[in-house]
Amino acid sequence: MKIRELKRSDYEDVYGLIKNSLGYENDREKLFARLDKMNGGIYHTYIAEIDGRAVGFIGFCVMSAYEFEGDYIRVLALAADENYRGMGVGTALLKATEDFAAENGMELFALNSGMSRTDAHKFYENRGFFKYGYSFKKKLEK
Repeated sequence: MKIRELKRSDYEDVYGLIKNSLGYENDREKLFARLDKMNGGIYHTYIAEIDGRAVGFIGFCVMSAYEFEGDYIRVLALAADENYRGMGVGTALLKATEDFAAENGMELFALNSGMSRTDAHKFYENRGFFKYGYSFKKKLEK
């Protein structure tokens, strides 16, 4: 398994991972435009590649907080192809992100995980994450 930065040639695989592994429907072209926008700056996307195919990805950004000093990592998405789960894909992606954080002087990770994703919660807790709050969202009317 190779962990590397996202390339435009990975977009189709990422589209499939978002749809099939995370369960989110997206307009393909709009997603590709967002990936173009999120490829650089404070945004980072790493790919887990096996046999030339992206079988997992992690998307994160570098953020600052009001409540503590220094920047931190906010994981925005983590997905692994269901055929490769249990093979260390997610763990390798988190490790690469931790390495990025350490290389850049950061000591904290944060992420959200849907209430129904109990398997994901166990995955994160087994890797040292702990629950510390609730996440809320509101759809705005147009």
